[in-house]
Amino acid sequence: MAAVVNINTAINSIEKPNECRDVLELNLPFTQTAPLAVKSQYIIEEQFQGYKGILHGGIAATLLDTAMVSCLNQAGIMAMTVELTMRYHSTIHISDLVIIEASVEKERHRILHMTASLLVNDQCCVSAKAKFMRTG
Repeated sequence: MAAVVNINTAINSIEKPNECRDVLELNLPFTQTAPLAVKSQYIIEEQFQGYKGILHGGIAATLLDTAMVSCLNQAGIMAMTVELTMRYHSTIHISDLVIIEASVEKERHRILHMTASLLVNDQCCVSAKAKFMRTG
């Protein structure tokens, strides 16, 4: 018989680091632009291409999720991603300077609704909406 685990018990047992681990090890310096908003920039490296010369979509998703987690961490909020919806508007090329932005739009119950975007030359190339659940 499979063990039944209460989700809140499981979440509370997770080690809570002071900051989220930078999965890609990019060491992106996110700057707080408002109490619940952050911004950073990054020049896309060749190792992150999917099709030749183009940023891999999964890396774009990781950049946006990382930005949203950084936004929450800087506000002292511990939470985990429970939903992530991506929109790819145009390609991002290797060597492009990308502006990464993320912010909390609202909170309802324990769910934080967030948005994030990757911009190149002031054009939104990739956007995301996400829901995060408070863990602490």
